[in-house]
Amino acid sequence: MIKNYITLILILFFVGCSVFTAHGRAFKKAENAQKRGDYYQSVLECVKSIKAKPNFEKPLLLLDNVFPLAIKTYNQKIDRYLKKENKNWDMIIKSYNEIIYMIDSVKQLNLLKQEIWFNSSEMRDYEMELKYVKSDAAIFYYEKATELMQKNEQESYKKAAQSFKKTQKYVSDFKDSQELYEYCREKAIKRIAIMAFENKSGTDEFGAIGEEVSDAIIAKMLKDSDLMEYVEIVSRDQIDQIINEQKFSQSGIVEFGQNIDLGKILGVQELITGKVSRVQVSPVDDVKKYENFKKRVTIDYEYYTDEEGKEKKRAIKGNVTANAKIFKISRTANMSVSTTILDVESAKILYSNSVNEEFKFEYEWATYTGDKRALSSKLRSLSRKDAETAPSKGAMISELSNKISKKLKRELTARLD
Repeated sequence: MIKNYITLILILFFVGCSVFTAHGRAFKKAENAQKRGDYYQSVLECVKSIKAKPNFEKPLLLLDNVFPLAIKTYNQKIDRYLKKENKNWDMIIKSYNEIIYMIDSVKQLNLLKQEIWFNSSEMRDYEMELKYVKSDAAIFYYEKATELMQKNEQESYKKAAQSFKKTQKYVSDFKDSQELYEYCREKAIKRIAIMAFENKSGTDEFGAIGEEVSDAIIAKMLKDSDLMEYVEIVSRDQIDQIINEQKFSQSGIVEFGQNIDLGKILGVQELITGKVSRVQVSPVDDVKKYENFKKRVTIDYEYYTDEEGKEKKRAIKGNVTANAKIFKISRTANMSVSTTILDVESAKILYSNSVNEEFKFEYEWATYTGDKRALSSKLRSLSRKDAETAPSKGAMISELSNKISKKLKRELTARLD
């Protein structure tokens, strides 16, 4: 009975150990993928398991089943995609790339058994099929782009440029697609100007805060390659030069009519203006709290002789105490910014919105006297932290300006795209 019990424990131990090994974990994932019908993922996990332990038999047996099923599933998926009238070329090519990758992964195992898997599956020449599919996709997008060009509209030129770009993605240097992409992209570029935002918060404590926010937005836009592919931002130097040449007053710039005139002189399609209507930083909230802790712990050990005369060791329990001083500092900065996008030609407001944002700094640490063992786990963690001071007002505003400019950049980009 005891022998059988020990045998059972050993079996459970070794089975459990395999789950914690790289090959065991991968095989378990392969089994789970098979159960949910994801034969592609099951094959890849089997490959991982075999690579981790080449003589592990279980994934080899599982591949007998899942590899042919993965091939069959992808054949059906690809054929279904190809039969559709409105073909999703990205999905078709993705499917081909996946099945090619799966087959290559199995080939890299360099096993004699892989020929059995290949021969028992309905494998096709996917590399050749992919070549023809990419050619068909390139033709489709090239023809679509040339049709869009005929509309002779800025938005159509943008869509044409995107289609020519996809043509290049599928077949590089396809006909004159690169030259036509450059031509359409140039035609599609939207020229905009972002004015220095006004400070209407009623305080000059934080300097040119409006300009700081608008400059941060411009900097973030310039780093967005997708946005800048079809947008050109007039530099602040150009704007200042026109202002000086046309003798616009600093107060006149923000007036609606003046902005439209300025936009026309700059040759922009859209003009972005903004106002900082509120900016404030709270005083530092400095809180100190005292807590006393008491805990019963092992303070020593003693040896004693039991009834059978054997010497044994036992813990001596006792109370320990600690006094903790908890420090918590916090500070909050708030800002409200409104933005407007003006269409220069029609003098219409295309978009207007107001954004409120908050940046909050919080920090907590602790010191203590007495026995550390009496402290709670949280207090022990806090006691390991160094003392800190709250950020200055300028630092708070800098963090807040960065945060609100990110949000405004996202919103304005969505309207410009």
